[in-house]
Amino acid sequence: MNAIRRNIGLVKAKLRNAEPRVMEQVILSFARSLLIYFAAPLYAAGVWDEKKIESIERDIYKEVYMLPNSLNRAAIVNLVRRNRPAVDVVVEQVKQVTRVNSR
Repeated sequence: MNAIRRNIGLVKAKLRNAEPRVMEQVILSFARSLLIYFAAPLYAAGVWDEKKIESIERDIYKEVYMLPNSLNRAAIVNLVRRNRPAVDVVVEQVKQVTRVNSR
């Protein structure tokens, strides 16, 4: 997604003098937050599905950690196991909003 990539570039420019691991974590957190922000309404509207969100999240990890495109999904999942998948957050948010609005 172009908006996320553009914002990643801006954050990278601001953090160019930071320690590399700190910069990676800040950029990754920021990019995942943007993904969740954009994905929640698109998922709720049925425009995006879970596979689309997972694909974008994988692309974010590849870009932040400078991973090769040939790296498979399982390897990326093992790399980032400590983080909760963005798709889980989006689905949970949509369910909560749907529950609240149905009352």
